Amino acid sequence: MLDIPGVRDRDLSSLKTIAYGAAPIGRERLEQALATFGPVFLQAYGQTEAPLQITMLTKRDHVLAREREEILLSCGRPVTIAEVRIADDDLVSVPDGQVGEIVVRGPHVTVGYANKPEETAATLRDGWLCTGDLGRRDEHGYFYIVDRKKDMIKSGGFNVYPKEVEQVLFQHPR
Repeated sequence: MLDIPGVRDRDLSSLKTIAYGAAPIGRERLEQALATFGPVFLQAYGQTEAPLQITMLTKRDHVLAREREEILLSCGRPVTIAEVRIADDDLVSVPDGQVGEIVVRGPHVTVGYANKPEETAATLRDGWLCTGDLGRRDEHGYFYIVDRKKDMIKSGGFNVYPKEVEQVLFQHPR
């Protein structure tokens, strides 16, 4: 929408909400969008097993990001009906700032996969939906997706996240 010729010259006062999900918008692009369209953005994070109902980066959060830019890199805070935390492979919560798997439970979470008991058992453990997304939580309760658990590469005792490699490559001028 930012690339529409003349968009900045149009009356956008009737625009109330622009929702996005599936992936965050790059911070620079989102800042351009906020300057153009105003504080109308809402980001939802979820998956089929918990439809758009894990975390939300609200319109207010987008405004708060003027003071704390890092908020725009997050997928928000848990929605009211969801209990969300970061856990290790044994479902033990990890401290804020540490990377682990995003797990969620609530009345909206699926009860399982039809005719797939093994997949259900691997994904739904002790009442928690294991999302397969690696993330961290900050001291303000905002969640940040780091990568997909299945994409992580272990090399020389270190966890290498393809998303981090991609970000470094993306910064290279070529």
